[in-house]
Amino acid sequence: MKRNKLFIFGKISTGLEIFEIVSTHFHDKFDQVKMVLFNETFISDNKLENIINQPDYIINYIIGFSDSKQRKKCAEAMSQYSNFIPVSIISPAAYIAKSAKIGAGCYIGANATISTNAIIKNHCSINLNATIGHDSELEENVVVLPGARISGNVKIGESTLVGANAFIHQGVTVGKENLIDALTYVHDNLPDRMISSSRNTKIFKRIF
Repeated sequence: MKRNKLFIFGKISTGLEIFEIVSTHFHDKFDQVKMVLFNETFISDNKLENIINQPDYIINYIIGFSDSKQRKKCAEAMSQYSNFIPVSIISPAAYIAKSAKIGAGCYIGANATISTNAIIKNHCSINLNATIGHDSELEENVVVLPGARISGNVKIGESTLVGANAFIHQGVTVGKENLIDALTYVHDNLPDRMISSSRNTKIFKRIF
């Protein structure tokens, strides 16, 4: 019988939250839970290579940090290995509508709400008290920080970060790789790679 390891990429912040949820509610699912760092050389680390070559282990992983570029690199690096399988960790205190669809490798925090017909694609992070409205769709590697409110019929492009307590209006489309500041109200569509903040009336093109 194969044994299950869980790697949580990220040793602080959301990574710790995921670790505590797993330890409290899903400790029977995994034989070992390990918090690890990720960088571009990690996949050539001897310790990881040894684990990859252990046929008696099923290796699950979840990404627990918010940097969108690093999230994407981490997911791409792990996809090279057939026995590294992304797993979603959903707090028992979250509400997930029956019609909602949650991809692989997602984290849904306590008191988060995923409403009717919402689609959350792979490797997204929906943090504490965040709300995803009906018929909304989040592409891969989207991070929604605590308390953010995403209304119905909203589309959010890949690798976008929605800051804490931000609000995105009904029907808005947000492009990929956007940074939306905390407490920001988004009422118009946003193209790709923009920075938006209620502390400044203009939106800025990302240059990094």
